Amino acid sequence: MWLELLKRAVADTSQARAAARIGYSPATVNLILHGKYKGSLENVAAKVLAALGSVECPWLGSVIGAELCFLYRTRKVPANDPAEVKFWRHCQRCEAWQPPNGKGEKP
Repeated sequence: MWLELLKRAVADTSQARAAARIGYSPATVNLILHGKYKGSLENVAAKVLAALGSVECPWLGSVIGAELCFLYRTRKVPANDPAEVKFWRHCQRCEAWQPPNGKGEKP
């Protein structure tokens, strides 16, 4: 999801503008788009989602910011609230989420 958002932003504007929106250099965005970036893709995903995205959350039944989706998805298992544990489990297999590594694994 986050990589598609970044690709769309580059296609709709330019690599330089998309880079500025997410707080990275155009050269770094180029590396990311070509799968050669050696830094943390989790950090990149968070910035892209915060700047560019929103997600239709099937659990909440509403559109939420992609950054909030990312935070729900990557948080630790809630310990004291059964409803929150159900929510967390749903997030772990949610189809709206595309993890930073793009392989369906935890980031």
